Order: sequence, then C-alpha cells, then structure tokens
Amino acid sequence: MFVYMDALFRANGSGCPLNPVYGFGGLFTTDTPGIRNVPPYLLSPAMVMVAGSDGTARVFRIPAEGADVRDERALLRDLTAYLTTAPLTGNEACVGWYLDQVVLPVIGAAAMRLGVPTVPRWMRRLDDKWSKTMGFSLERAFFQGWYPSNRGEVKDSLYDLTLTDAVKMCGMTPAPETDAPATAEEQQKELLMRRIIDIGNLYAMYANVTGVS
Repeated sequence: MFVYMDALFRANGSGCPLNPVYGFGGLFTTDTPGIRNVPPYLLSPAMVMVAGSDGTARVFRIPAEGADVRDERALLRDLTAYLTTAPLTGNEACVGWYLDQVVLPVIGAAAMRLGVPTVPRWMRRLDDKWSKTMGFSLERAFFQGWYPSNRGEVKDSLYDLTLTDAVKMCGMTPAPETDAPATAEEQQKELLMRRIIDIGNLYAMYANVTGVS
C-alpha cells in the first residue's frame, strides 16, 4: 500500500525567515516561497494529513490557538503511532510533494528537538557521506535531509547551529563549567570534556528518537 502525506508548517521561534504574507492562515506549505531554504529545525509541523491508497485518511493537528510544546509532542506521537500500528508498519512507500526536502526533514528535526520517537527510516543517518563508517555527526539530526534550493541566498547565520544551541533546543542544560583550572591546558581539557558531555546527551536523545542501540 502507498501512503500519501502532506503537511502545513508554522515557524519555530523568531529566527524563521519566511514572510507571513505568503502563509495560509499563518501556516506554510511546501510551496511557500523560500521554505526550502529554511533549515528544518526552524519549522514545526502544524497539521499533517495521511491518506492510504485504500481510501483511509487521518489528520493530525496542533490547535490554532494556545498551542505549546506539549501539543507538538502529541502530534508527533500520534502520527508515529498511526503509521507504525497495524495495518500499517512504518515501511510503506510514502508519496508527497517536496517530501524529502521539507516534510520529512521538518518532522525528523521536530522529533529530535522534542525527544519524541518517530518512524526510524525517516531520520537522517548520522554517518551519511562519510568516507569511513561509524562517523556520527550529530548536527545532521537537526538539519536532516535539508538541501536549500539556492545556498547562496541563505543567510549564513542559519547554518550556524552551535552545540550549545542544539542542547538548549532539546530542553537540556549544557554541561556546567567547573572551578577554573590552573593552567591553559587544563582549561582546554575542561572545555572539551564539557562538550563531550553535551555530545553524549544529544546522542542519547537521538538514540531514543530513532530506536538505535
């Protein structure tokens, strides 16, 4: 069976550069001008429609008014449960418009931000395009399969997702600084250890979202 899917999106935070004028009641489609040049983590799924080739259809949505992060989590949980519960398995062929550039990347990035498990095969492999296997580059979990239409027109700042930004985006607290070490070398080691702790925490969230062990 085929699964047909489309979605409406809302801006996630004030950093999203989309012009509200092009929105549909404050929401955006995959055809909204400029949407493919927006990193997935700057968008949130607001309504998702799933239709099966057998004629069944379901709509998952976030309330238009008073929505908060709990509503977004509920949408993702309900969508994943529907797509992975009999008669569906999560392995059906999925058909959509800019599915690989907008719809699935936004859903995957939202799952990572919120720590909500999603359909595992939708999540970006962290070792994609590496010359050696097992090289897990964690920022790929937030950018997902994002390839902007015109990289030259994208603001550089949209690419500058720092490790600290990612940790905070996921609702975690960055590893705290310890008492200032005595030497410059010890300070450098302490900095790297804090970053390693943050990387470990992010990977634990990725593992939860994707079901990897």
